[in-house]
Amino acid sequence: MSNRPFEVVISWGIPLVLLALAAVMFWSPIELDDPIPAPVHVDRMSLGAHPVRVAMHDPAAIEVASFDVNCNQCHALFEHDSINPPGLTRHNDIVMNHGENSWCFSCHDIEQRQRLALTAGETVGYDEVPRLCGKCHGPTWRDWQRGTHGKTVGSWKTGDERQRRLSCTECHDPHSPAFAAGIPLPGPNTIRMGKHGAHGDDGVHRPLAQWMHHIIDDAHSDGTDH
Repeated sequence: MSNRPFEVVISWGIPLVLLALAAVMFWSPIELDDPIPAPVHVDRMSLGAHPVRVAMHDPAAIEVASFDVNCNQCHALFEHDSINPPGLTRHNDIVMNHGENSWCFSCHDIEQRQRLALTAGETVGYDEVPRLCGKCHGPTWRDWQRGTHGKTVGSWKTGDERQRRLSCTECHDPHSPAFAAGIPLPGPNTIRMGKHGAHGDDGVHRPLAQWMHHIIDDAHSDGTDH
């Protein structure tokens, strides 16, 4: 039995329905709200290629009464092995939040305060911080060595003398290494359409909206009304 009438209805019905929907959408008086979200303000420091922190140089020193004083100049005057010795007047700004490494001498050598403690009595200077971090964070340290963790500045070309990988403490606070949660930027909106002039935008940075305004202006100049 032939389904010819049904096929004719389908072949003509679908295009007619689509044309009707297109006409409704084109001549609809309903104005769409501009979908452009409110701007998100991001700290420029988090977007640059520069280090996030200024790492301690080697040999380590802090400013005391406008003078740079290295560790041993003070620590050679007294002995202590507790985490919070009585009468502590320096390093009060340090907040420890480094997991189980809540003891100063997990990282600082107890005898040589200018050095950082590895294992079996070996020490390194502050210019070799990644080796110290690798003592506990082996996989992350290997990723840093390969270039898959951390930040590379200066050049993308391997072997370029301008290329430099930032050290651990140029990004992470060694006493509280976790980064605070950040606010993600919104997605791109350069092709969003919306009400002309919304948010002070003249459509220049929204190509579809700009194109739509040209169509409307051309129609008005021809004496037609869309």
